[in-house]
Amino acid sequence: MPQAQADFLQFVLRASTAAADRSTMSPKPPTLAALRKAGTITSFEIVAAIDAYMLDATARPHRFASGHSLDVATVMTAWPEAEELRGGHGPQLKAFRNAVAIALMAARPSPPECPSDARPLGPRAR
Repeated sequence: MPQAQADFLQFVLRASTAAADRSTMSPKPPTLAALRKAGTITSFEIVAAIDAYMLDATARPHRFASGHSLDVATVMTAWPEAEELRGGHGPQLKAFRNAVAIALMAARPSPPECPSDARPLGPRAR
């Protein structure tokens, strides 16, 4: 198995173990995965956050329609194994994108400042 794939598998194992450890601790803000499951944040918004980070790793924090925000660059500094995959092509680029997605799903976005921070969605929004 190539070293990049082995490192990625270690990264996934570490992320899943960290998520399991956090589930036994005191209540904290929900993870991005939990907000996605609840329908607060859509898959399209998560893909947009990943795309923005892939284009510019120094971009400002990503703000979701619900008003939640997440600094993807800060999240990724906690995963140096994933950063080693940056700049690759083909399978390595796909592995990096997957690593970003995994890290984001385990991250805890900042909640909206106030209810008016949320942007209305859908055709009724005017």
